[in-house]
Amino acid sequence: SVDKIYWAALLHDYGKISVPDAILQKAGKLTEDEYEQIKRHALMTYRILSRIHFARHLRDIPLIASEHHERWDGKGYPFGKKDDQIPLGARIIAIADVFDALTSFREYHSPMTFAEAREEIISLRGTSFDPKVVDAFIRYYDRELDPYKLRKTLWRSMGK
Repeated sequence: SVDKIYWAALLHDYGKISVPDAILQKAGKLTEDEYEQIKRHALMTYRILSRIHFARHLRDIPLIASEHHERWDGKGYPFGKKDDQIPLGARIIAIADVFDALTSFREYHSPMTFAEAREEIISLRGTSFDPKVVDAFIRYYDRELDPYKLRKTLWRSMGK
């Protein structure tokens, strides 16, 4: 349900509280050990959220939130799931998470434009991401996020 995906998306990186700030904020390339610590945040998210007594219709939140780094081709983490083994909500959050990371300032990279991030998401279709979810994201992007359409909508709302 949309509620499950909404809450899982809000909580998907909760396990990062177990990762030292020095690693989370590191400007340079991570060492192998640092990367392994980062990867553990997904499993920590599951462990932390599994202790919460969610309403029956929201009980999948820990699993959905913790599997946002699983990849369509099975090369993700924490469990190495692939294809439809990954909950749909986690597949959706994975794309949103990557789009956000690509378009946001990070210590280790400058943000991409929305258009550049859109193309990167497309390039990962069928490997990192579920092709159907990428297609849905692109339809949404083209309808709602395209910067030219956003600008046009903004101008209209200002009466221009």
